Amino acid sequence: MPVEELTGLLERVAVAVRGLKSIETRMRSEIGDEATPDFAPLTTQLARIEKVLRTQLALRPGAVAEGSSGDAAAGGAP
Repeated sequence: MPVEELTGLLERVAVAVRGLKSIETRMRSEIGDEATPDFAPLTTQLARIEKVLRTQLALRPGAVAEGSSGDAAAGGAP
């Protein structure tokens, strides 16, 4: 897969993680902890995807893994 595609996918993963965090924060503030869905399984999968993409980018000379949230591997924790 070309570096540009890997980089684009990595950025989309970062956008997805930020989106989930935003949804979770908004729902907690609007309806409380009890009714907020648990996004942990999804953020865990996104962290795995991010790891694979970063590994693939690291194998390519000159590729820089930018645009990731950097905390997807932490399950979305700040």
